[in-house]
Amino acid sequence: MLNDKINKLEDEINKNTAPKWAININILFLTAIKDIGNGAIHTNGGDITKQENIDKELLEIVNSVITELLDIIYEHPIKSETNLSILKSKKFK
Repeated sequence: MLNDKINKLEDEINKNTAPKWAININILFLTAIKDIGNGAIHTNGGDITKQENIDKELLEIVNSVITELLDIIYEHPIKSETNLSILKSKKFK
């Protein structure tokens, strides 16, 4: 379950045992996306008011947040390592 995984990650962040990328994100982003997903997919006892909140604006911000998270988790480390490698390859000594 996603809630358990988010709680575990938060615990790892607090204990400094989390992956590096986890330090660079606000855990509340993950919780908010989880809550939106739960509201969208679960029947909520027949209460569809949560689904009514899913509009174009919400989908655009969710897309933006997921893109940002993917960049922090996957893209940034690769870019950073590539840049460091280029810098190290230049000889100035």
